[in-house]
Amino acid sequence: MLVDGTEENREDSSENAQNRLFTGLTQVQFDELYGARDVTPPSPAALIKSYLVSRCHCSVQCLKQACYGLFPFIEHMRHYNLRTDLLLDTAAGVTVGIIQVPQSMGFAMLASLEPVYGLYVSFFHVLVYSFLGSSKHLSNGTFAVISLMVANVVTRLTTGDDGDVDSYVTLKFRNDTVATKMSAQDTEMQAETAGVMAIDVAVSLALFTGLLQMAMGLFRFGVITVYLSEPLIRAFTTGAAMHVVTSQLKHLFGVPVPVHSGALKLIKTWVDFFKVIDQTNLMSLLFGVITIIILVLIKECINERFKKRLLIPIPIELIVVITMTFIGWIGKLPDEYDVEVVGFIPSGLPAPVTPDVTLFSSMVSDAFVLAVVSWIINVGMAEILAKRNDYEIDSDQELIALGAAHVFGSFFACFPGANALARSLVQESVGGVTQVAGLVSCVVVLVVLLWLGPYLYYLPKSVLAAIILVILKGMYMQYSDLRTLWSISRLDWLVWFITWLAVVLTDVDLGLLVGVAFSFIIVVIRTQIASVAVLSRIGDTTFYKPGEKYYMAHSVPNIKIFKFSGPLYYINSLRFRTQLTALTGLDPKKMKMEMQKQRYSSETAVYELTSVQENFEISSANRRRHIIIDSSAICDIDIVGANTIIASIKEYNAVGVTVVLAACLDKVQQQLRKADVMHSLPESSLFISVHDAVIGCSTATSPHELSA
Repeated sequence: MLVDGTEENREDSSENAQNRLFTGLTQVQFDELYGARDVTPPSPAALIKSYLVSRCHCSVQCLKQACYGLFPFIEHMRHYNLRTDLLLDTAAGVTVGIIQVPQSMGFAMLASLEPVYGLYVSFFHVLVYSFLGSSKHLSNGTFAVISLMVANVVTRLTTGDDGDVDSYVTLKFRNDTVATKMSAQDTEMQAETAGVMAIDVAVSLALFTGLLQMAMGLFRFGVITVYLSEPLIRAFTTGAAMHVVTSQLKHLFGVPVPVHSGALKLIKTWVDFFKVIDQTNLMSLLFGVITIIILVLIKECINERFKKRLLIPIPIELIVVITMTFIGWIGKLPDEYDVEVVGFIPSGLPAPVTPDVTLFSSMVSDAFVLAVVSWIINVGMAEILAKRNDYEIDSDQELIALGAAHVFGSFFACFPGANALARSLVQESVGGVTQVAGLVSCVVVLVVLLWLGPYLYYLPKSVLAAIILVILKGMYMQYSDLRTLWSISRLDWLVWFITWLAVVLTDVDLGLLVGVAFSFIIVVIRTQIASVAVLSRIGDTTFYKPGEKYYMAHSVPNIKIFKFSGPLYYINSLRFRTQLTALTGLDPKKMKMEMQKQRYSSETAVYELTSVQENFEISSANRRRHIIIDSSAICDIDIVGANTIIASIKEYNAVGVTVVLAACLDKVQQQLRKADVMHSLPESSLFISVHDAVIGCSTATSPHELSA
């Protein structure tokens, strides 16, 4: 009996549904027919409680998951194949380590520090990140943009007579080996005149940056990546590349160029450079130009062209460094030609020293910007590599890993760093499987630190400058983004250009802030100019599209279908009202004036509204008019948007025009009910789809039937 009753009820429901399809199905009728459930969203307190319970649950399995989450390296090793993966990781690690040695020395020089500090970063940062990072292929360490941002802070907080940073003095305080090789008199004299040391500023900045990143990771601030668009980041790095190139001019040409900070520093540096260009050291320039030519030829004509045939890319940077160092030693370049060389590089690892936390107050904004930028660079590249190799990364864990690397490295004379895009691509392309490759690269750097460092004394700095300029090739190519963005989105093009211009004309940190602020303005503009359209029916189908796009489109008599795409809130509520009036051709204010005139006119039998409403001929026999608001693309609404709908409904009802809503999202329906919109718009005027609304409006027998 129960089954029969159920089948009978189903037949009745099906029959009722078929009957109602001819009159248009409202939201209430749809809910009754198909058994809508009363789903109440959980309160904020319930959500917080549920989250805390899930996080605070204690068990052996929970402890394992916590360990795997904090140390992704353990999870990677569980599936590690020693026979195949170890060989690939070793080859990738050796290749990356060979590339990393000259790059790290050059990027340390870019940070206004001695080259040895770049080697320290390439060892300690990579060592920590290998165990904590969620990416299997990132090559952490030094990076041009981050080094440039460090240089800005070092320059601002370091004293100097000529505006340049004499960071070589700090070697005596950071490394006992070097201190013993210098006279006590020289040490005392330089200690008295050095003021705040460059490396002291750099390591304090690294500690502060790392603490911020770890705190952001623990509090799950990884979501902020969504606020930094790809055009913004690419424009930022492209503009920063201009600063990098400018900072290497003095090393490439061998001329004394003072370091500037603040707005227009780029222009000031170029002006000072051209003032002293007649003092160019031709031997330094020659070494730099030859290095650039060799690197470009090998990288582009051999490594890139034959990358599928080569087992590993030719380590041309290392070959150039060894060759140029040998030539510098044979030719006695510092003595005979006054060529600036790298100088003494101490052997061994630095002793741990506690950073100076009293400098924190002078670098709050710098540390925050560095924390965000270095993390964004890491996450962006990590996501690309993860998609290529079919695994996932954790953006919050990347914050913790990078922060821990900064904090740990700051005790060993390390400045802030990040993933280098080129090295990461090399690590993946050579065949790296996990961060074991990172550990292998640490061994390569360690060999240089322990035994080979002092032999690089005669390496010309112009060679390192040339290596940096060639490394930035990928950033130079990003100017092609302008053509692509112009054809896709002019607003994105504007974000790119404004961000780049701000970085070039001001500084990297201030330029980034300007870019972020302008991006938020663009977001507001996008919502303020939300897409609007009047829809027409396509043939005899149930589809409704903008009429100008289809030959078979036709308007429905006495019905205008208005579609608003985007959130409806206080910023674009005025646009909603003005476009509703303009596109439907129905202006309630003008219609009301015409009705008042008609009230005092006994001669006219038909309302003359053709100048106000297009395609709406009103006669005494047919005066019912309807506006259907397609709400399917309205994803959110605030109190101002709700009041805008209420005001529009009242204004149109006053002149005999019925307004109904179609295809409202559940969330928007709840917001409308809470805003008391249903007092002006009853449930019977809320339809399940645009076609149901059209049927309902077409079959209404009186102007007030839909409001009943």
